[in-house]
Amino acid sequence: MDEDKLIASLKADLSPVQPLGSASRIALLWLLVSVAYVLTVGAALGPFRPGFVGELLGVPRFSIEMILGLAALVCFLVVALLESIPGRAVGGLRRVGWLLLLAWLAQFVIGFVAPVLEPSMLGKRDHCAWEAYLYSLPPLAWLIYLQRHRYVLEPVRAVLHSALAAGLVPALMMQVACMYEPGHILTFHVLPIGILAAFASGLTWMLSQRADS
Repeated sequence: MDEDKLIASLKADLSPVQPLGSASRIALLWLLVSVAYVLTVGAALGPFRPGFVGELLGVPRFSIEMILGLAALVCFLVVALLESIPGRAVGGLRRVGWLLLLAWLAQFVIGFVAPVLEPSMLGKRDHCAWEAYLYSLPPLAWLIYLQRHRYVLEPVRAVLHSALAAGLVPALMMQVACMYEPGHILTFHVLPIGILAAFASGLTWMLSQRADS
């Protein structure tokens, strides 16, 4: 076939598409809407822990703990969106996200010996064992939807980072909404992040294997 005719025939099948928004703007939108959703539902299900504002402003270790978690969330969110753009290098940012996550988790482990706040039952929410999943699933579904509108080359890894970002939003909210006790935090606020990430990435792997077979 003549090269010019081949190009013309290929062009004839093309249709205009709307350009996708920048990853940074989409990340900001997702973060704002997800935080608003989690805070609204969280407040509807129960009051936040009394005195948490004073703790944030008056206890530097608690402020640092929250900043570490928020920074890890932002890193995983940006990585999740950039992984849906072929050719974008995210290895460095991904490593930073994991380091920040480990530093955040270390605060709770250290808390068994030197608590950031005095452990107490103040603010305990009766249903926090399942609340984390209620808060996490809609933001996760939306983030995966945003990824699918681009071109994800490594879907399992992309979904893993999406689940980490989505799970960190309610985990951070629970730090000011629920009781502060390291064992409780690790079991009911942090563990759901791992369960959500394992389930979402495992399901994605199974679906991708089925699609390839």
